[in-house]
Amino acid sequence: MKRKKYMFLFGVLLLSLTSLSPGLNQTPSDYTKEQRRPALYPLPSSQRNPDDHLPIRIMVNLNSYEFEELLKYNNDYMKETGNLVEMTNVPNADAYHIFNSSLAVGEAPDIMVMNSTWVRSFATQGYLLPVESYQSTASGREAVRALLQPLTWNGYQWGTPMDMDPYVLSWHTDSLKAMGIEDLPQGSKAWKELLAKQETRKDKKLIAMNTEDAFALAALTVAMDGNPLHLSEEDMDLLTKARPAFDFSPKGSMNDLTSGTVGNIPLEVLPISKAVTLDGVYRDRSKELQMPESYYASNPFLLRSRSFAVTAQSTHPKRAAEWVAYMNDPALQLKWFKHTGKLPALTANYLGDVVNDTQEIPVRLNELLHSGVDIDIKVDNEIQGKWDLYNKAAKLWLSGINTAQQYKQMVEAVQKEKDKSIK
Repeated sequence: MKRKKYMFLFGVLLLSLTSLSPGLNQTPSDYTKEQRRPALYPLPSSQRNPDDHLPIRIMVNLNSYEFEELLKYNNDYMKETGNLVEMTNVPNADAYHIFNSSLAVGEAPDIMVMNSTWVRSFATQGYLLPVESYQSTASGREAVRALLQPLTWNGYQWGTPMDMDPYVLSWHTDSLKAMGIEDLPQGSKAWKELLAKQETRKDKKLIAMNTEDAFALAALTVAMDGNPLHLSEEDMDLLTKARPAFDFSPKGSMNDLTSGTVGNIPLEVLPISKAVTLDGVYRDRSKELQMPESYYASNPFLLRSRSFAVTAQSTHPKRAAEWVAYMNDPALQLKWFKHTGKLPALTANYLGDVVNDTQEIPVRLNELLHSGVDIDIKVDNEIQGKWDLYNKAAKLWLSGINTAQQYKQMVEAVQKEKDKSIK
């Protein structure tokens, strides 16, 4: 009897212990829900995305001086935001292949700063993010309109314009006045008068430019009211008369040439960055600049622009977009121009009433600001598709290997090749 009583008490005790145990009080379904809870509720941010603590990785293609300048701006950005940034500069000669290889093997950075003509090629391969995917409003829509043309494909914008470095005509007005020319030549008639006066100057040179420089020749041709790909007899007559008055510098040495050896030469044809700065220092601003804006508006390739692009492999595109927006500020773009000579990409920098001050931008823009109002910009841009052929023809004539007639025949062949491709 006592034994049964003890067994009964033991059973009551066991039941009591069971009811007090929180773990044993759960059903299988309750236990499963508890185990799954971490998946239903987000972890703290410090544990959720380790990539948030990784630096923004940026690959750029700049000259050494520009890279040092950009590093200064980047240091300011890191101090202000607390974000870490790693920046790599790629040599110009290897840049396209290195950029392309890093994208192809999945080792791309978050941001690339590149030649604008590369953007569409990378976008069509799925390597870049459209600007609309990481910005509510594409900052590039505040840019000089023509600069968006090489950045658009399939209805989207794939990069944000950074700067441009078009060729300009830089006139030494005192030398021009010494020839009896008061105003800058505008059009073929004025150029005929200038070249007629040049014939009386004997061995003096009129035009300084790099040897074999097709960009310079295209700008000069347009300034004479010609079309580089549609040369009339009048165009060739002017170019032929101007050819003996060319003063050439070796390819790539325009810095030396423009630093004082052409003081008596009325005209230099060169990138605007070389016309306004020399190693980051403003040059003599007594010279007046001409830019064939109308032709550039329909051929944005000749603007020689660069752009920011966020890659599809970016681990934090939002932060990448913030960096681009910081660097694309109008005030910082003006500062960049003053140190590098590269023109700003934003329209805001051209809308002031006074732009010819020694501390401001020395060219006015009109058609470039308003061309291409739609995202799929409609421009001719014919010279880009045949640039390699035109470049070859220009170099052979400028170097003296080909005659003017042979140059004209090569250019006409370039145009015929274009017509065949259209058919």
